[in-house]
Amino acid sequence: NEAAIQRCKATYGFASNPSHSNIKNFNHAIRNIKDSLITTQPTNLAFHNLCTSTQPPKNANRLLGLNLKYCIAAATPKPDLKNTIGKLVKAVRTQHLLTTKK
Repeated sequence: NEAAIQRCKATYGFASNPSHSNIKNFNHAIRNIKDSLITTQPTNLAFHNLCTSTQPPKNANRLLGLNLKYCIAAATPKPDLKNTIGKLVKAVRTQHLLTTKK
């Protein structure tokens, strides 16, 4: 059992406790993860620039180098301001939780 826990920690960076809920395991893993894993960006960002007349924005490689699933577009909030503010609050709290150690 201890060998399996150590193997999980070496492979994934954490080990879950099956007797705890998914949320409790997630919170425990996030609190104990290294800051550098969250704050550092991948350095091997590469993409083929096929633009001929217009060039992509300066930092487009941060998105385009990750995968073809990313699309550069202006974010448009939903008309429901309460929903939009709620999502903003959740995003700020999540970012704060992921980047601060307690």
